[in-house]
This record gives sequence, structure tokens and C-alpha cells, in this order.
Amino acid sequence: MANGGTVAPQQNTRLNPHGMLQRWDLCASNWAYKTLGRQVPRDVWIGLEHSGNGLVWLPLVAGLLCMPQLSPLARHLVANFFLGFWTDLIIVGLLKGIVRRPRPSYNNPDDFLLVVAVDKWSFPSGHASRVAYMAGFACVIAAANGSHMGVATTVWGTVVALSRALLGRHYLGDICAGALVGILNTALITKGTFSATNLLVPAELTDHIYQEASRMCLGVMDRWT
Repeated sequence: MANGGTVAPQQNTRLNPHGMLQRWDLCASNWAYKTLGRQVPRDVWIGLEHSGNGLVWLPLVAGLLCMPQLSPLARHLVANFFLGFWTDLIIVGLLKGIVRRPRPSYNNPDDFLLVVAVDKWSFPSGHASRVAYMAGFACVIAAANGSHMGVATTVWGTVVALSRALLGRHYLGDICAGALVGILNTALITKGTFSATNLLVPAELTDHIYQEASRMCLGVMDRWT
């Protein structure tokens, strides 16, 4: 009982799980950046950042898709793989714009490339979602042909994703969320089956698009020659 007969408000001692998780994320990410991130030259993390950059992979896969030497099966796989990059960009862009979590205060803007406006937001990590999708798709292909491509891509993707926190670009929570988005994106492209025989874009459609695109390219070349 407070002076004057009024009841003093009781302090809320209930734990807030969201607040606790956020504090853990901030502390763990800061520790990873300051302790583990500085054990390796920064240029190494920058190199890993570039290796998972969409500005590298989008034109690379697009160029591969246009190669006439591709078999119909390979073109079908590459076309769906290429589509996944765009669905990843859409999903991550929407989430960044909705959540609007600022990047860590210790992120160095001098070596950070801001491509579009939503890139200034931290949640989820676009690099993590992209490499998780690439690793997931590689595992789908590896399961079909019995190769070790999935294992190698998963190791690379894991290192790239973790490097986002060690470089100071993201919090660990952003990376976990990005990895989840990448896995869900793989499920989307494989229609929930995680099988190379049940991809989102059917083989007949990819062949038709390729043939029409080839005709258009030949028509343009004929006009210029």
C-alpha cells in the first residue's frame, strides 16, 4: 500500500520469450562478429560474400540457360533452378519490407553494396536464403543422379551463411530465417516433393519457351545482318 491509500503497481516479472530470444540473438551475433569474425582476414569473408551474391549467380545461370548445347533435361533443370532465384528475391524482398529490422550497428558500410532499397534491412538474410536454396536444389539433383554435389554445395552454403554474421552484415536470427526461406523455396520449386522429377515448370513449357526465344533471337540477328 503506497502513501495516500493507493495501491502501488506491481512490477511485471513474467518473462517475455520474444524479448529473451531477441537479446540472445543480439548478444550471440555480437560475440560471433567480435570473437570469431576477427580470427580470419576480412577479405576472406568478403570473398565468401561475393560467392553467394545474386548479381553473380543470376547472369551466370541465365547464360547457362541460353546455351544451345544443353540437353532438354538439363535445360529443364536449369530453367527451374533459375526460377527459384526470382522467387527467392520476391519472398526475401517482401519480408525485408514488412519486418524492417535494421542491420547490426557494427556493419561496415564502406565495403557493403546496397543494390536495392530493401537491402538496408537485415531480416531475413538474402545470402542465407539464396545459398540454402542452391544447396537444397543441388541435393535434389544429387539424389536423382547419386552424385556428391549436394554435400559440397551444402558445406559451401553453410560457410557463406555463417559468414554473414562473422562479417557483421546480419544477426544470427536473420541467417536462420533466411535458411528456412531457402528450404521453403526449394519445396516450392519442387512442388513439395523435393524430387527432380516433379518440378514447378514442366519440361514441355521450358522447351516451348526456349524454342520461341531462339526464334526471336534469330529474327533479331537477321535484321542486323
